[in-house]
Amino acid sequence: MDEKRPLDIQTLGRWLEENKVSRTELASSLGLARSTIDNYFSKGSIPKHVQILISRYMKGREPASNNDFVSQLSVPIPNKILNLAVRAAVQKDMSVEEFVVWATEGAARKIVEGNRCN
Repeated sequence: MDEKRPLDIQTLGRWLEENKVSRTELASSLGLARSTIDNYFSKGSIPKHVQILISRYMKGREPASNNDFVSQLSVPIPNKILNLAVRAAVQKDMSVEEFVVWATEGAARKIVEGNRCN
């Protein structure tokens, strides 16, 4: 599965069947609810940022880094900014979560190292 090509629901369905992976297992591996995966099948489409995660899972790669301790931080983000982050994440071939971590780390490093960040 090429992460750059869109993942269609039929391809995912065949892959799940051929690899004997349940929707529940897929959802759990991605940190999603089973009902979310079921909704993708009923709608017949998968959001682009989720396609990236599923493609990585299908290749045998972890969809997100589990090597570090992770803090669950809840930050209210206006939809306008979230939509911008989603588009940027897709362009960088990242999940939204990966992009937010990457962008935050980059901005924080610039500030800490004395380079002003606007």
